[in-house]
Amino acid sequence: MAVVEVDRPSRHLRATRGKSDLIDAYAAAHTALTRTRCGVPKTRDGVVGGVVEAIRALRVTRRGAVKARTQTINQLKALLLTAHTELREDLRYLPTPALITACTALQVTGPLHDPDQATTLALRRLATRYRYLTTEITANEIMPPTPRCTSWSAPPRPRCSPSSAWVSRSPHTC
Repeated sequence: MAVVEVDRPSRHLRATRGKSDLIDAYAAAHTALTRTRCGVPKTRDGVVGGVVEAIRALRVTRRGAVKARTQTINQLKALLLTAHTELREDLRYLPTPALITACTALQVTGPLHDPDQATTLALRRLATRYRYLTTEITANEIMPPTPRCTSWSAPPRPRCSPSSAWVSRSPHTC
């Protein structure tokens, strides 16, 4: 028995027939039998599914690092607004790369119970974290070679009957 992956029902169909599990199940069965909006399911262990899963895992890692880096620079700039006047004026209008370089070079010269010294240390730590995340994002180990992998890992399109080829206008249509 062949397994067929079915796309979600079209919006037009859901709008005209209603929204319920029974109607969706019927539409999915009808789609599977007529093979109008179908695809080949991915497997984790096969060549195709394994590569797709590997790309997905690497993209999740990279996306998380990009999000964390964005949060880090936002925190740094927000903290800079509350820094003491001299430090704030020195760093305020620097572009991000220069700001990160300047904050990485900051030195704590007094006790950490002093708010100015604590802010200086926090700025330096955030700049260091930003640099680490930038290195992680640009590293080859989490940059998936997407064009090379996807060119040969795309599953073959299922064969459809000639009458079903014109039924749907979706780009994923058989």
